[in-house]
Amino acid sequence: MKYNYLKFGKSNKQLDYWLELNNSKNIFGRPTAVIFFGKITSEQFKEYFKKDKEDYKLLVKEAEKKNDYLPQCTDLHKQIKPFYEAGETKDTIFVTIYKGKIYLLEPKSEVRDVSSEELKRIINDLNLVKKPKISTDDFKDDILKVMDLEVLKILETDIPYILRTLGTDRYLNSGTCREIKEKNHWGSIQAIKLALGERKNVTEKLNSSQLFKLLSPHQFETLIFLLLINAGVFSPAWRAGSLPDIDIIGINYSNEETITIGDPPIEFKRNEEITLQVKRKAEKKKQNAKYTISLAIDLKDPHFLTSDWVFKAVKKQQKTKEWLENSLKWFIKGTKYNSIFELANE
Repeated sequence: MKYNYLKFGKSNKQLDYWLELNNSKNIFGRPTAVIFFGKITSEQFKEYFKKDKEDYKLLVKEAEKKNDYLPQCTDLHKQIKPFYEAGETKDTIFVTIYKGKIYLLEPKSEVRDVSSEELKRIINDLNLVKKPKISTDDFKDDILKVMDLEVLKILETDIPYILRTLGTDRYLNSGTCREIKEKNHWGSIQAIKLALGERKNVTEKLNSSQLFKLLSPHQFETLIFLLLINAGVFSPAWRAGSLPDIDIIGINYSNEETITIGDPPIEFKRNEEITLQVKRKAEKKKQNAKYTISLAIDLKDPHFLTSDWVFKAVKKQQKTKEWLENSLKWFIKGTKYNSIFELANE
């Protein structure tokens, strides 16, 4: 099964219309997915998919010289092709996020082109929408490409934080249809599977890296922040913002001469400032930070800390353990275990 992040017009403002929600009706009378991408037909796109990438790039350059439009090669293969493949193979779940709700959608037809008469009716419908106001200027001359959908589920409450915040991923949110790849979004995919009832009484255990991939990037940074705070180390914020290669700053303002966290220990001497970079996919130590924390690999460097280091440090702090347990209660529901620490394969 594949999972694609799908948008319905700019900022998903067309979602109600295309999915026929909140008393909206589209001209097809059923939930429908749509992409635009100029005046290119489906048959033309299918021919472009077959072309060598370098040959296609030459076509794009030729089109630009004539002031014609062809999608860039990356858009062709990273946005448009996944949309068509979803309609052909029927082995894809679309995920859309709008106003705090998660929409899980399933393709029910291949992609087809909208006729000029249908386009006029669609534009007329969308121009009548008062709230949110929808502009049709960007696609009024396009050939719309549409696909029938089934709305499998709409999640409104009890949404795992990692899934709720999936739309903050810049890559996914920068396109119309992008694949949610397991290597980058394994945790989000587990949340989707759970929502669709595909994870029941699961028995397999997880290693520490998998465990922390069930947290969003912001949650993982928060976890490291809590390791400092709950050890008695002062940290001004859980994110350092624009500081280059630095995510978290810790300072020992306590009466203790030294506060240690983890094994091998990070040692905070009194009034000493230590900087940390928290990057789940980091494969080398960042220069500006004293410590780099990663889920990717183990460099056998005392200043490059791994998921195992984090897991062992969390186990020694009751409050941090409770935070992690509460953050991942959603995942435990789909297993035979009662605790995150039971399912961890140490």
